[in-house]
Amino acid sequence: MLRIHSRIPSGIHPFARRLAVLALGTSACCAQAATFEVLHTFDFGDGWNPNGAMVIDAAGVLYGTTEVGGPFNWGTLFKFENGTLTTLHFFDQTPDPGGAFPMGDLLMDPSGALYGTTAKEAGKFGTIFKYDAVGGYQVVHTFKGGAEGGNPAGGLARGRDGTLYGTTSSLNDDTCSAGKACGTVFRFDPVTLQLKTIHTFDGTDGAYPQSTPTLFAGRLYTTTAGSFLGAGSPASMKPNGKHFATFTTDGDADKFESGLAPDAAGNLWGVSGQGGPANDGTIYRIDPSGVYHTVFSFSGADGIHPQGTPVFDGSGRLVGITAHGGRHHVGTVFRFDPATGTLTTLHDFEGDDGPRAGVTLDAQGTIYGTTVGTRNVNWGTIWRVVP
Repeated sequence: MLRIHSRIPSGIHPFARRLAVLALGTSACCAQAATFEVLHTFDFGDGWNPNGAMVIDAAGVLYGTTEVGGPFNWGTLFKFENGTLTTLHFFDQTPDPGGAFPMGDLLMDPSGALYGTTAKEAGKFGTIFKYDAVGGYQVVHTFKGGAEGGNPAGGLARGRDGTLYGTTSSLNDDTCSAGKACGTVFRFDPVTLQLKTIHTFDGTDGAYPQSTPTLFAGRLYTTTAGSFLGAGSPASMKPNGKHFATFTTDGDADKFESGLAPDAAGNLWGVSGQGGPANDGTIYRIDPSGVYHTVFSFSGADGIHPQGTPVFDGSGRLVGITAHGGRHHVGTVFRFDPATGTLTTLHDFEGDDGPRAGVTLDAQGTIYGTTVGTRNVNWGTIWRVVP
């Protein structure tokens, strides 16, 4: 059964608030149960721990990665079509460096080519890779560390001119301080294969970006997870890195590990992994004037630690996951209605594993995602929810 939780947005007319409450009662009365189905269970040989959001093509074929597993235990690239999973590539660091441990969301360009990143491997700093039907798997950039950064944990965003944008997290660098790279934002030309760092975080303006950037209204948006120098925050800049600015948050939110989703009204929506009265995480909105608003706070029963970039469905509702909490304490799939402040739990995960990556929606509104798996229990799953 769906579980519905309401947070009526503040600052609206009292009569509108009353109408919203009445609408919530109607929604709760008439809600229909969502259908949850596991489509594939990984067996380690075909992957373990899918950690980035999948991408779906016009034919409904899903593409994704697993962070580890496969014959070399360095991850896999797969497609899922008509109930069958096919491995497109086993990451094996060959040719050196060939990439290992993909963690970020996949990107599909208009030609159908897939782009992604791999995180740090032995003695290396990660890669950008490309996969298409003609060339197969190719490493198109190897990170050098230092000023260029390394250890990309997020995926790539594509500009209208084809330029790709991403972040490096410097995730394993525990010495984030003045003079040390605490992560970078970069732009990459997939034609010339040239990469340029356009911003370097130094801890005072954020640290350890782990999300896929968002291009919106002529600016590039990202988030930082934070460090011992301070909490993270959303940030924005021009696509060339100029006019960088961070957003002032509500103060108690932290762990901005997920990207931002724009709506038709010019707002940007995201989730923080921590914050709110119970410190279980929040949903927030940045309005067109740049003001940050907390619009929903999780409280355990409805989820803990939302992760992955949320996405809008065809009705303008925000869909996402929490990594923990819910009825069985291992995460949820949720849908949030900005018009009423209502959060509906579409599914409570159970067992020993839950979701970590964001969700993908098809043209009919079906929600697809993954769970990470637990050693010797299962190695992760691909699932869908039909709301």
